[in-house]
Amino acid sequence: MQYHRNGNDFSFQQFTQLANHATMDSLGEHLSKDEWLVYNTLPFILPFLTVPDVLHCRQVCTLWMRIVNDSTYWCAVTLRNYKLTLDKMTDFLQGFKTNHLKLVDCEYVDECTTSCFEILTHLKKLELSNCTSKLVETIAEGNPNLEVLRVSLIVCPSALKLDLSFVSKMPRLKQLTIYCHREVQHLKEMFTTLGNLEKLWLLRVTHIDFEDLPSSMNLDRYPQLQSLGLGHCTELPSTIVYFVKTFPNLRELCFEYCGSSKWDPVDIFNFLRELPSLRRLHLIEFNIKEGFDKGLKLCTNLEELTISPCCNRFFMGRFNGRIFEGVKNLKLKRFTWGFSATYMMHCKRIFEVADRVPFVSDADCLHGSLGGIESELKSWRLITLEDLQHELQELMKTCRVRVVKNYSPQDFF
Repeated sequence: MQYHRNGNDFSFQQFTQLANHATMDSLGEHLSKDEWLVYNTLPFILPFLTVPDVLHCRQVCTLWMRIVNDSTYWCAVTLRNYKLTLDKMTDFLQGFKTNHLKLVDCEYVDECTTSCFEILTHLKKLELSNCTSKLVETIAEGNPNLEVLRVSLIVCPSALKLDLSFVSKMPRLKQLTIYCHREVQHLKEMFTTLGNLEKLWLLRVTHIDFEDLPSSMNLDRYPQLQSLGLGHCTELPSTIVYFVKTFPNLRELCFEYCGSSKWDPVDIFNFLRELPSLRRLHLIEFNIKEGFDKGLKLCTNLEELTISPCCNRFFMGRFNGRIFEGVKNLKLKRFTWGFSATYMMHCKRIFEVADRVPFVSDADCLHGSLGGIESELKSWRLITLEDLQHELQELMKTCRVRVVKNYSPQDFF
């Protein structure tokens, strides 16, 4: 059940005041005469209303109040752009046994009182955006039964790192997705408690170093992990190869801001081909080095693929040419080609046209048809995103192709 703010801020003081004052008026008496109509229409309307509107529905009549009070509609609650008083909100939701709470871009009036989340004893899935690291760590202490935790845009002092040791306080956790702009610490300690984890994504973090992890990890320890997403891996592919092999049943893998000068595309794709369960691969803001197209053709085990090239203004054309050549013959079910907002901005600045991206093949460069960077830039073929999607769809007829602009890793959240 999703609720969105419609105009003014809505305090949870108003929330409880509205909830406790149901009235019976002439309209309510009229509507209650046909209970069948109300019971078969109102439940379909409620999910489209804001929180204040839903609570106002309680005031129409006792029949409407009974329908709105059905805990079925409060099992999953989404609040967007609200100014919240956390203790009042949690008190109300606890009465309806809410087990899935999603707070998107909300402002917390009493954020220092983060222990109020402990009241939500039925909570199993929590999703937060635009929150502080302090809030996340306190939630972990008060909600040991959480099974899913997704946190986006964690705000913390610039000098501090995000401490991942809080994960050890949630032994039942099955999914953990973190999207932040900070370096993480205590990664090794976190992995000592991941026996039940099925999905782990650490995106947009500024540094992940796996250099000392393989020696401390047991290959049989993490049989449940099926989805792994990593950002800014400093050791790719040398150490990361051994690290990923720790998870024998991995079906989904995401690398973000990886592909440094150390990695060889053919080597890494050869390794990915050897993962027996791998079906979905996401390469976000990736360095599309020479040999990428040849290596990608080796991944015949993949069913879904997402690629978002990094914005290198002098090699954008080559990167796109390598991606196109690598994917066009793959037998995929889904392929997403994403271009970030920064990427599209550079294209518009360089070529003075919107929604077009450049292409040039490695063969053209190798045969000397292009002389220098300036000449290469002038020789790039520009293609609209719509035409690119159409051209790929014609070549990959059994695959669902999507070409997306303003693509962000946060789209996974």
